[in-house]
Amino acid sequence: MKSIVAIFNLVIFPLTLVWSFLTLISLIAPYVSPEWISYIPLFGLALPLLFLGNLLLLVYWAFQKKIRTLIPAVLIAFAFGPISNYYQFNNEAEPKDNLKISTFNCNLFGYYQENWFVDSVIQILQTENSDVTLLQEVFSKEGSLEKLLYHIKDKTPFKHIAIVRLNKQREYGMCILSKFPIENFDRITFNDQTGNMAMYADIIVNHDKQSKSIRFYNIHLQSFRFSKTDYFTVKKAQENTDFDQVGTENIINTMREAYKLRARQVKILKTAIEKFRKPRILGGDFNDVPQSYTYKSISENLNDAFIEKGNGFETTYKGPFPSFRIDYIFASEPFIFSSYNNRKDVPGDHCFISSSVDLSQVFE
Repeated sequence: MKSIVAIFNLVIFPLTLVWSFLTLISLIAPYVSPEWISYIPLFGLALPLLFLGNLLLLVYWAFQKKIRTLIPAVLIAFAFGPISNYYQFNNEAEPKDNLKISTFNCNLFGYYQENWFVDSVIQILQTENSDVTLLQEVFSKEGSLEKLLYHIKDKTPFKHIAIVRLNKQREYGMCILSKFPIENFDRITFNDQTGNMAMYADIIVNHDKQSKSIRFYNIHLQSFRFSKTDYFTVKKAQENTDFDQVGTENIINTMREAYKLRARQVKILKTAIEKFRKPRILGGDFNDVPQSYTYKSISENLNDAFIEKGNGFETTYKGPFPSFRIDYIFASEPFIFSSYNNRKDVPGDHCFISSSVDLSQVFE
C-alpha cells in the first residue's frame, strides 16, 4: 500500500508545484495590465477552478500528514480574499429609505437570435419597479432608437430617460431610465473602434423633502466578439468531441485582443470617474470577472453590491460560454447597500441585476 501511495506522490507532487505556480499567476492577474502581458487575464479567469484544485490537494497531503500540505494551504489563505468576490453569505438589511438600481444587457433585444423580446423587457421593468435602470446593447430594428426607447419609458414607471448612440449611422446604444429628473448626461468616448461604450447621467434624487444630484454611470466594456466558429468550438468541447487546437488558439487570441482593448477603456473610464468627487453609482456589463485588472481598477474605493448583500456563488452571464460574474453595481461612500438580487428568468444572455442603497446617510 505504501509503495502505491509513493508512486502516486511522484505524480501528485509535481502537479502540486505546477498548480501552485498557476494559482500564483491568477492571484497577480488584477495587478498586471493586459496591455503588458495579455495572457495573464486568462489565469485570473481560472481562479475558482484553481482554488478548488488547491482544496483537493490540501486534503490529499493532509491525509498523509505531509509538510507539503503547507503549499496548497498557503495558496488557499492568499486566495481566500479574492474568492470571496465570487461567493458570499449576507443578510439583507431592514428596508429603509432605499433607492433601487438595476442593470441589464439587452442583447439587442434578441435581434440576432430572431427572438425579438422588447415586450418581455417592458414587463420585467414594470415588475422590478426600479428607481433607476441602466440598459446596455439597446437596438431598434425598425425606426429610430429614440422612438423605441421612449416607447419603453412610457410603458414603464420611469418618467425620464437619457440615451446615447454608438454612432449616427446605427440604431444602437445605451440608456439610463429614471423616475427622477435627469439634470444632464453625456457619453464617455473610447478612442478605439469598438461597439462598446459608457455614459453618465446626473440625476436629481428627491428624499425627505430634500434634493441631491447623484451621478450614475452606465458601462459596457469591450466584448470578446466571438465568431460563429468560436461558438462551434466551445460546443464541441462541451459535447466532449475531438479537441480543436486551431479553434482553441483562435479563441485565446480573440480574448487576448479584447483584454488589451478593455484595459485601454478602463484607463479612460477610471480617469473620468475619478474627476467626479460627489456621490456616484456605477453599473453595467464589464465583460470581466472579479479576479481581473478591470474589476480591481474600476472598483477601487467603491462598494460592490454583491459583496455587501449577495448570497451564494454568483454568475451573471447565461450565454454558451462558461458562466461568469461580469455584470456589477458599485457605489461610492456614503452609500450603503441594503439588498442585492440576480434575476435569471429573463431573455438574452445576461441576468437582470438589481440592488438597493440606503439614502439616509447621503441626505444627512
